[in-house]
Amino acid sequence: MKQDVRPIKNLSEIKRVLKYLKNYNEFGIRNFMMFSIGMNCVLRISDIVNLKYSDVYTNKGKVKKYLRIREIKTGKIKELLLIHAKNDLVEYKRWLDNFINSQPDKYMAPLKNNEKMIVGTGKNAKEVNKNDYWLFPSSQHPTQHVSEKTFYKAMKQVSKATGVEHLGTHTPRKTGAYLFYRGGFDDVLRDKDIHPSNDIALAMKTLNHSSEGITLNYLGLEQESINQRVAENSAFNINI
Repeated sequence: MKQDVRPIKNLSEIKRVLKYLKNYNEFGIRNFMMFSIGMNCVLRISDIVNLKYSDVYTNKGKVKKYLRIREIKTGKIKELLLIHAKNDLVEYKRWLDNFINSQPDKYMAPLKNNEKMIVGTGKNAKEVNKNDYWLFPSSQHPTQHVSEKTFYKAMKQVSKATGVEHLGTHTPRKTGAYLFYRGGFDDVLRDKDIHPSNDIALAMKTLNHSSEGITLNYLGLEQESINQRVAENSAFNINI
């Protein structure tokens, strides 16, 4: 059964989600950072878990200006600024370095082998090292990346604890794309009396979609778009 996953549209809700994610256990900061970078860079969960340390940090340990990857599903290049995630990435690096440096040598030994795994499918499939310096390592196997299933479980736990519904592995990406579309969170725009931009072309671009229709459907905005067009269409105002 397909999961009904939706973007988080209000700042008040996402604050509850992020606060719980970050603090609910010792790996909360990892799951929080997965959500943050997924939202800021509008990434699929498959791309999030496959990020490497070197994708976001320079050789000197500084946060890079841009995240630039080739999407696993589409093979398309994606490049987005890391400016809004920079402070979180600086804090996360301290945790990550401490986590890796505290591991016994036997747990890091797999880095020396040449075991491979396949990521992607079809023409976009590629072979990569299974053991590496991943940005989001597994808690049990630190040379391997965290699984998508682990993040899914974390999101379900967050939903249960916070009461925010329709959360899943696509929530970060959908939320990021929604912010590009609307120009901000709905409650913030409303409180500041700012008209939403509703820039579907920009959202489509950040998602690497091929049509606005696909983007509207992905964000659950098809009916909203129809309602808006009907409301703005004066042809229905017939006076007799």
